[in-house]
Amino acid sequence: MNDDDVLEKYYDDFNTAMRAAEADFKENAPGLIPMLDAAAKATVLHRLILRRVREAFSAHEEVRISRYRNLEVMYIPAPGDARVIFKKLTPNLRSRSYRTPQNKAFLLQQTLKGFPPAAANYIVGYTLNALGTHIENTWATKPNGEGVEWFRCLDDNAGQEPLAVITPATPPKGPMPTVRVRADKIIRFPEPKADSDA
Repeated sequence: MNDDDVLEKYYDDFNTAMRAAEADFKENAPGLIPMLDAAAKATVLHRLILRRVREAFSAHEEVRISRYRNLEVMYIPAPGDARVIFKKLTPNLRSRSYRTPQNKAFLLQQTLKGFPPAAANYIVGYTLNALGTHIENTWATKPNGEGVEWFRCLDDNAGQEPLAVITPATPPKGPMPTVRVRADKIIRFPEPKADSDA
């Protein structure tokens, strides 16, 4: 079963939940939005998305949404057998979570403590426009460590090629050059010339 087959029947519900959460945010807090910093906006929007996801998936009896500590995870049983979390994504479709042991395990496609084993871990999320004022696109991604193994845009999922690979650049091997600033070197600027017409 490929990644598209696992999530395809839920694409519209994922997209609808995120768009509805954005509309809730703009409708209920128009005077508050300019006063919030980016982190506060992301937190409020994330909570609204989780609420809308719970509502949208209440009709899907096979799907379970569980919470362990500060992580809310959707579990899709066999034949898909997948875990899904919801995040704000960077333009290169990676999440900017703190790299806790649990987060690292999720990104590396490993089993999470407190959750049933699953065949794959997915992130369903959104990217913001350049100004950070609204959701530009919604996405389903499959992380592979620090990169993304697979992704799909959920806004218009007709006629797209679902498979693409984004891998992070590998850092150069060997010692990094050391750059030092010499404190004993003083730069002197020439004194301004006095006007002789005075």
